[in-house]
Amino acid sequence: ELICPSSAAWFDKGSATQMYASLGIPIIPLFDLHLSYRSVSSKVKIKSGGEHDFGGNVMGLGIGFNF
Repeated sequence: ELICPSSAAWFDKGSATQMYASLGIPIIPLFDLHLSYRSVSSKVKIKSGGEHDFGGNVMGLGIGFNF
């Protein structure tokens, strides 16, 4: 929800959804390789018609140390 008195005159409530996936693969006994993906879809409706899309995607790659 967009909370701003001056903006509320121009915009309606929108919707937001998110999807997250992560995969970890052991490399050697103490280290893991991780790959993650996050997708966000967020839209704000304009009262005069149309929508603004503020969504995006992020991918991550990392190494984890297990102890």
